[in-house]
Amino acid sequence: MPPTNGVFLGTATLTASGVRLYFEAPGNVSTGGPSKTVSFPNAAARPAVRLSIFPDRDSLDEDYLLTIVFTSANSVRLTNAVAMNLTANNLFRLTETNTPQHRARFYRAVVTP
Repeated sequence: MPPTNGVFLGTATLTASGVRLYFEAPGNVSTGGPSKTVSFPNAAARPAVRLSIFPDRDSLDEDYLLTIVFTSANSVRLTNAVAMNLTANNLFRLTETNTPQHRARFYRAVVTP
């Protein structure tokens, strides 16, 4: 949410603390994590932002931090930090499948709740 004393047009810069995290395009990635800037043309604007994570192969829970810095046209800044927890409650395994039509083998990922 933009600050109540902010003047529009404003921007929000979002950064996340994980190297496997990414925002939808356009966004930036770095070794410190992804970042994205969105515009707020007025107080009613609610731009959608999507944050995703690249998979890994461990089954560990992970904690990340999303930082949002809103800057208004009159340089008023408001910073919010949101803690994020990724709970790895699925088991990942590979199952072998034989396709007789092509006599080829391939592996298919199965997620078990």
